[in-house]
This record gives sequence, C-alpha cells and structure tokens, in this order.
Amino acid sequence: MIKTSEQKDIDEIAICHIKSFPNSFSSKLGKKYCKKMFEWYLSSNSTFLFHLKIDNNIIGYCGGNRR
Repeated sequence: MIKTSEQKDIDEIAICHIKSFPNSFSSKLGKKYCKKMFEWYLSSNSTFLFHLKIDNNIIGYCGGNRR
C-alpha cells in the first residue's frame, strides 16, 4: 500500500535507502545522516515523501519538491 510518509516512518525509509543504495555517498555517511536527509522532505509544504509498504515492510519510497 502506498502511504504518505510521516516522522514515524523515517527510520525504516532510511534503512530501505541504505539497503537499496549501499554504495551511495549518503548511505556511506550512515543511518543518522539518511534520516536527516529524509526529514527534510517532511519539513515543508512544498516537499513530499511517500512510501510503499508490503507485508508491513517499507520496500520503496519517493520524495521530491513541488516547486
């Protein structure tokens, strides 16, 4: 099910990112950095973040800026 992401989802989205892109610069900086990166998407009305959940696990996400 696709859901609009909330603060409570950030930890699992960061884990999904690190598993999906283990060699990316953000993944190499660690989970704490990735969490901050995704929190930015929740910080404004002009940004968005949603995720796909199957069997109660986040398996994908998408975020962006509406501007």
